[in-house]
Amino acid sequence: MQQQNRPYSATDVLLNLHKEIGKTQVVKSLEGLAKAGHLVEKVYGKQKIYFVNQTTLPNLGQTELKDLETEISSKTKDVTSLREETRIIDATLGALTNSLTTQQARERMSCLSS
Repeated sequence: MQQQNRPYSATDVLLNLHKEIGKTQVVKSLEGLAKAGHLVEKVYGKQKIYFVNQTTLPNLGQTELKDLETEISSKTKDVTSLREETRIIDATLGALTNSLTTQQARERMSCLSS
């Protein structure tokens, strides 16, 4: 849970464990971790979600945050350029798929010559 740092329900945890542990044991374990302060439990109607207590996580400094923002910006530009490249390749593929093969062109030429 610390690695992902996102909320999970007991069912999510059960499925991530591939049902190797029973749901009752998963619920008891999550409630125990919440009581110990390792997890935070939020109740939404009948649904309970659990997530890592954020106060136990290390705080990042301003330089680390700026470095992460720079990295995110760089990766976003990379994704944009890769999407554009993919769009161009898809268009080329579509054009090649719709064009005649060499064999088909020869057959048409021979039909027209006849």
